[in-house]
Amino acid sequence: MSLGIIQGVFNQGNPPAGGVALSGPIGVGQVVLLFAVGGNLPGSATVTDNLSTPTTYSVLASYGGGAHSVIYWGTTVASGTPTVTIATTGGYSYIWCVGVNGFQGIPTKDSSLTATASGNSANPAINATSNFNNEIMLVNAGYNASALNSDFTAYPGWSAGTTGSFSARSAFYAIEATPTADNFSGTITSANWQLLLAGIYDLQPPYEPYMDYQTQPRLAQ
Repeated sequence: MSLGIIQGVFNQGNPPAGGVALSGPIGVGQVVLLFAVGGNLPGSATVTDNLSTPTTYSVLASYGGGAHSVIYWGTTVASGTPTVTIATTGGYSYIWCVGVNGFQGIPTKDSSLTATASGNSANPAINATSNFNNEIMLVNAGYNASALNSDFTAYPGWSAGTTGSFSARSAFYAIEATPTADNFSGTITSANWQLLLAGIYDLQPPYEPYMDYQTQPRLAQ
């Protein structure tokens, strides 16, 4: 089974009141992501959700440049349609929520797939290569301005993880069945920008051969 996306929505504020919700339910052992830009993140910010047993979130990757970009992640221990909230952002912040389902093993951070890039142009880009089978690569796009600058109008091989307003401004993903080079690039109105790259893969448990003890030869008595 391959990984898939449950799209979420966007919100903004100091902190973003009411949080952000997924567009549909997610099961146990799957991943919920919060992409955040602004404030003094990660700082002392806390992330939680309203599932019957709340998900424990931690920082997947962060970039303390001018836009203070962070990707938070958590593996669900209860099913439902979560609303994710962030508190103590230390300033005006922008957030996007994305769900990732299809994990059959253990959702695992790809520690080798963490990178940043920045510049001042109309063509933000970052090199990206997945390292494992069934891996999702993630890009959080931020800007060194008080508000996000413009929609990305091209990002071949990648998709937006949210719907509605600001859905083409951050929270991008690419799902790779096998290790693949799939560099991220986009087109915006020229601005100071920064990109944060991270990845999560489906770690499979070790293979254990099946033994039918009823049909195995018995030792001589």
